Amino acid sequence: MRIAQYCQSVFNVSRGTETFVKSISLELAKRCEVHLLAGEGGSKLDVRAFSGRTLRTFSFPYLKRTDLPSTLPREWQYAAECGTFYMKSASHFRSHKYDAIHIHLPLNLMLKSVTHDPILLNFHGGGSIVSYQDILKSTEADSYCACSKFIADWAKRTIRKPVHVVHDGVDPDYFRPMQVQRPRKFILFSIGALLWWKGFEYLLEAMRIVQGKDKDIELWIAGSGADVEAIMKRSERLGLRNTKFLGYAMQEDVVKLYNKCDAFISASPEEPFGITFVEAMACGKPVIAANNAGPKEIVAKGTGFLAKPRSASDLAAKIMEAKGSDLVGMGEGARRHVMKNFTWKRTADSLLKIYRKM
Repeated sequence: MRIAQYCQSVFNVSRGTETFVKSISLELAKRCEVHLLAGEGGSKLDVRAFSGRTLRTFSFPYLKRTDLPSTLPREWQYAAECGTFYMKSASHFRSHKYDAIHIHLPLNLMLKSVTHDPILLNFHGGGSIVSYQDILKSTEADSYCACSKFIADWAKRTIRKPVHVVHDGVDPDYFRPMQVQRPRKFILFSIGALLWWKGFEYLLEAMRIVQGKDKDIELWIAGSGADVEAIMKRSERLGLRNTKFLGYAMQEDVVKLYNKCDAFISASPEEPFGITFVEAMACGKPVIAANNAGPKEIVAKGTGFLAKPRSASDLAAKIMEAKGSDLVGMGEGARRHVMKNFTWKRTADSLLKIYRKM
């Protein structure tokens, strides 16, 4: 079986979709031939890692959205990026045939004009469903999958077609419990894009409530994003002495931070999946999340705490409950849950079943 993974930004952007494409390409290559069609640029070391007998990288020039004026609408940026990548890569499909072409944006459906090979469209979030409804209604993929039931149900309301649920995975050998020097305080850790839609108004308000009840609880926030300054200013206005902003964290530091905390937390009310929850659980940490969307599918009984979405008071109550719980035992259960349900091997198993039916 020969599979094509088609993602122009895989070596130039370090976000959820790009991490998915790289990780699943490596895992699938253990069982079939994989061609990774990617945009030029990025780390040469990273590209070399994707060269071997069963995994080959084909690179094409394209106009990166990060090189375009930030004032352009986001949809225009992606259209320019996908369009230029398509123009440079289209001829590849005249000389290469695939059992399945796995794409990750509705805009990539323009490949239908140059190949008859079956195409699987993967929904990694709701933004692409909202932004490209016209494309989704006018151009059909041969099959569809989504990162969670929440996103699959969302997509089905637009395309009126079945959508498979294929959860993202983690490498449990990399995200694992480690011996680290632990702080004396009770540490909550959060990492991700610092954007208001991720629920920071509820998280910060919850920490204001907690600050009045327990001085021993501290929140560490790592990451960057368009709203980082506004979020930090909100923290200052609330007088939060129990909240620290760590800035951008390198991957190796992230694993250490997961291990230093007592519990991982995010208040995002409509998270498409929630890979950071899975990473933290793989490190043996229980999680605190909003009882909705992706996290609702991840957090099983005894592995964490689910709060009412958009409720700072309930989130604060769950934080206090967590501090009084057996977090070590819950963390051990969380890692077992990940090992059973959220590894890249399991993700690859699910995808191979879809590819074979296409």
